[in-house]
Parts: sequence; structure tokens; C-alpha cells
Amino acid sequence: MHVRSGIPPRGRELVSWVTQEATAAGSEIDDAAVTSLLNVLYPGTWQQAPSNPRYDVPPDLDRLQQEVRKLAAFAHPGPVSREDVHAMVQSSNQDQLFPFLGALFGGRVDEAVRLLQQVLDNGDDHFRVLAQVMQQIELATPLEAASGASPETVGRDLAVPNPKRMHAIERSSRSHPATPMLNSALQADRDQKRGRLRNAEDALLAIMAAAGKQKRNQR
Repeated sequence: MHVRSGIPPRGRELVSWVTQEATAAGSEIDDAAVTSLLNVLYPGTWQQAPSNPRYDVPPDLDRLQQEVRKLAAFAHPGPVSREDVHAMVQSSNQDQLFPFLGALFGGRVDEAVRLLQQVLDNGDDHFRVLAQVMQQIELATPLEAASGASPETVGRDLAVPNPKRMHAIERSSRSHPATPMLNSALQADRDQKRGRLRNAEDALLAIMAAAGKQKRNQR
């Protein structure tokens, strides 16, 4: 039995690690397929750790190894492709996570509550969902404050691995700014650290309550 310890790799180092695992499994996988795999399993955190380590979801190397071996067997005798990743790894909770984020940051709070329950029922983790919410607030807040700057420029200034993703955040911010949610997100973070909120689910509900209040005030 081989036991791994230490900090898991990220970014290009993690891409290389997955490539080596595919080789060890008797297969091949190109960078595009590796990126697709990592974006499904660890969106937003496989490139680099978030600024707040409390909301980090580091790559699980054992799970990645299992996924690579499964993909290698599925694709045999050919190399692993992006299509193979989408066919074998794309999960229902990942399908639901992005609609949940879209509903929350789009001001559709009732829909967000329903989608959040579906995400959790499908086995996703509260902390991973909370990490995605916090990350979007962290990116949207400076973007909304940087009037006149292009989304990609703001993304590069923030060292976002894929600055083009800032365009989607900018589109959402036009009608439903994330800035009013910043204080509730910061308060939820403080309350978690002080024990006033017991878990990630409580923090999520506190942020969603603020989003609902924001929507009512806009009427």
C-alpha cells in the first residue's frame, strides 16, 4: 500500500501528475482532457488555492488516480479524450452546481434554494459549494469596483488562472451586483471562526438570506 503525504500539486504540476498517472495506467491523455477532468472535479481550486484557506478544496490524488484508471480502461486501446471525460466523469452534482450559482448571483433566490438542495442530495459537499460562492464574491467585488477596466484586465490583476471567466461574472454583476453580499459573506466567515455558525451549511444560508433581502430591496 502506497501512502501519500504532503501538499497536493496544483496548476501545471498537477496536469503533469495526471499525465504521468495515465502513462502508468498504460494510456495517454492530452492537456485538454486533463483540464476538463480537473475542472469537473475541482473547479476553481485545482489551479491555485483560494485566498482564504478555509474554503480550499485541494485535489484528492487518490480520487484522481482512480478516475484516470477508469478513463484509461474506458478509452482502451486509444488515448483518453475530452469526450471520454465528459462521458465518464461529468456528475449530476456538477451539473447542478453551476445552475445554483447562476440562480444565486442572478437574484433568483427561491430557485437557488431548490437547486442547493438538489446539489446536496446528489452528494456534493457544503464546503465545496461554499468555496464556490465565496470565490465568486471575491472576484465580483473588485470587478464591480473597477469601473472602466475590462473584465480580463481585472482578472489578470487578481492573478486569476483563466481571466476570460471574468466576462461571465461581469454579465451577472450588471443586473445583480455581488458587492451587497460581501458584508454578509465576511460576517459569515467571522461567525464560523468564532463558533456562532456551526458549519458551512449555516454560512451558506446566511449568505442566501442576504441575497433574498437584496432582492426585496430592489423591488
